[in-house]
Amino acid sequence: MPYTITSEVTCYLIPEEREASTREFLKHLHNPEETWIIASEISIVSVIIELIAAHTNGVPLHLYLDHSQASGRADKYQINRLSNAGIEVTIGTSLVGHGDLSHTKGMVVDGCPPWCWAGSLNFTGSGWHAVDMAMVFCSREWHGRFVEEFRALRQHAWERERSLQVMKSPPAGVVV
Repeated sequence: MPYTITSEVTCYLIPEEREASTREFLKHLHNPEETWIIASEISIVSVIIELIAAHTNGVPLHLYLDHSQASGRADKYQINRLSNAGIEVTIGTSLVGHGDLSHTKGMVVDGCPPWCWAGSLNFTGSGWHAVDMAMVFCSREWHGRFVEEFRALRQHAWERERSLQVMKSPPAGVVV
């Protein structure tokens, strides 16, 4: 069901504001609060390194990535790097049906207020150079809905798309 949020929003037009948006993203990635990311793809090596560093420093990370990323050799290597580092990584599709894309690009970080990132930007090398956009805002409503969607996607993936998973066992909170 559609909903309305009220928040001050900072908008980034990429590639012109690539540097500023990258700084904003990384600043909140290293926030020690629980962090939830849904992305069609994360393949920038520097972002992979930053995710591993944040996890090593105690940031609880939850990643949901589209199944299409797991099909390429280089991308699968990066996904396995994240999983082998102990980061929760779930691979999946849409709730609509197997094979459909999970095309969201967003991130929420717990806190008071919770921090939110949404946009069209793919977390890929070409994504930060393409004509894209990102918005940053604080919203308890959006944060709650995002985490709720994340959990539904994760549960669906572990129940119905087990063969796509790189982790040996389901993460906490998943019932199979």
